[in-house]
Amino acid sequence: MNTRTTICRAFTLIELLIVIVIIALLAGVLVSAFSRIKENGWSAKCRANLKTLYQAALNHENDHGQAIPYAGPYELLSILDGKWHKFDAWVNWIQNPNQPGASWPNKDPQAGYMLRPTCFGPNAVSNIHAGTLWEYTSHHLDAYLCPKFRQLEREKYGRPDIVRSYVMNGFFFFGDSNTNNTSWWARNIQNHLGNREPSRLLFFAEMQPARQYSGCSANIGTTWAGNDTDGNDGVLNAGRPASEIVAPYESVGFVHKYSGQYRAHTIFLDGHIEAIPLVKINASTYSNRTFSACNGYY
Repeated sequence: MNTRTTICRAFTLIELLIVIVIIALLAGVLVSAFSRIKENGWSAKCRANLKTLYQAALNHENDHGQAIPYAGPYELLSILDGKWHKFDAWVNWIQNPNQPGASWPNKDPQAGYMLRPTCFGPNAVSNIHAGTLWEYTSHHLDAYLCPKFRQLEREKYGRPDIVRSYVMNGFFFFGDSNTNNTSWWARNIQNHLGNREPSRLLFFAEMQPARQYSGCSANIGTTWAGNDTDGNDGVLNAGRPASEIVAPYESVGFVHKYSGQYRAHTIFLDGHIEAIPLVKINASTYSNRTFSACNGYY
């Protein structure tokens, strides 16, 4: 009678530890690869959004005698008729339900009846819908919000109602009180730039998350680009006449990370996109070129 003997060999402790280490290394590689893929996807969508806004601005120019869209809404008193006239912006003011009755032109200022743009909540959606670029974006609300910015505001900063994450250079904000027309026309933009090139002048950019750099705001700008208490007003206030600028300047938002550097996606007046880096000089100082880009010196 033949008897078969089966020998079962178990893993030794060392072999088991080796297997665990290998699995952990593979998991780390996969997580890192997945993070890169997700970041690349966010970046691609963000750049596409900037292209959409840029093309919308070009289409606006074509339909309005080459007038570049306004960066922010405002009113001016005309010396021609003695009345206040309004100028709508790419994200626009809306009627204040608690102060109805705004009308232009009017002998009295009317801006006090309006709510300025914000980037949070239902009012922000209304600001976008009322903006001069809404029709030219084919009513795509997603074009106004970077998915990486949305993730930061929702998960890290506790603001799930973010709807917009881009700003327009305040360089294109001011008008001419004598004519009630903006100074910014595509056909004569070079007259205002002097020796500067459109390829060096920022047009649209990502804004700062509300709390991203609060610890070092004096070095790179305010904690975000905007001056109202409810959020961002859509104007990047670093492109203004020197007499109007008060440091610290507002900054673009360094939301995306490439090769260990935080960068801000920006699109310039000639249509090319750059990822401006935030370069850390020391523990409390950063190199930030927002001001130069907003004024055509980048």
